[in-house]
Amino acid sequence: MRTSVPSLALAVFLILSSAGAAAAEPLAFKPGDTLEEIRYKIDYNGYSFTVGHNRIFDMTPAEKAAFFARRFPRAPRSRAVSDDLGPLARQLGRTALPSSFDWRSYNGHSYIGAVRDQGDCGSCYSFGACGAAEGTYNFANGLYGSNCIDFSESYIIWCLGRLSQYEEHFYGCNGADWDYMELEALTRQGIILESAFPYRESDTGSCTHWSDHTYAFQSWHRITCNDTNAIKTAIMTYGPVDASVDVDTGFEAYDSGVYQNTSTTCPPDPEIGSECYHTYTNHAISLVGWDDSPPEGGAAF
Repeated sequence: MRTSVPSLALAVFLILSSAGAAAAEPLAFKPGDTLEEIRYKIDYNGYSFTVGHNRIFDMTPAEKAAFFARRFPRAPRSRAVSDDLGPLARQLGRTALPSSFDWRSYNGHSYIGAVRDQGDCGSCYSFGACGAAEGTYNFANGLYGSNCIDFSESYIIWCLGRLSQYEEHFYGCNGADWDYMELEALTRQGIILESAFPYRESDTGSCTHWSDHTYAFQSWHRITCNDTNAIKTAIMTYGPVDASVDVDTGFEAYDSGVYQNTSTTCPPDPEIGSECYHTYTNHAISLVGWDDSPPEGGAAF
């Protein structure tokens, strides 16, 4: 049995721009930075977040390469309907954007579940997709708090990823490419509940959930590169958006405060072409809101 969601759209963008006050010539975080070097750069750049040892920062280079597993598409797909703004185009500029917005606390309710842990599996793509799908579905259906829906990351990883049209784009703990075909799968095949297929980091060998009840979305759409207002409008209008960031050592070692990074320009990869959607990123996330002037300092965009 399949539940169709005719009025929803998933929004996605590729580069999270985090801008804040910084030194005139900021020092970039680089691979191999020690904590002392990161702290020096934070102080030099005028950032306010703190860093420390954690599971991610202390991974070996090989472990990090497997964990941060977004990659070039083997054969970039042709432009499709999802590459336009879709219904979002009609919403731009219609409503004034507030200085802050948060789906974790909207009209006194949370429309998104708790932060999840992908473990040691390169499956961030499934969490980014599920976060956007859950928030979109919950808002459209008035579900919040304990009534929030919870979709199965494992279904994306171990079922949808086995299908021939997707396996080159995403599968298991091997990560996903920049074409966001995991979102395409949510519109074609749909997704099942977490309770039906709880999260697993190990290969199941086969998928036994093809007959489970699925929830299918009408469409997904990309947001124009570097259009912060469009990103905010999509979040406020439809729900959390699936996004991708380039995690550096400062991000890996994050401990507390508002993460800041003035390195916000990432040129497209020359091997792929000039398309800005193929700018290098390595980790998928869900954006649930923004704050232009957070009390901790810095800024969300």
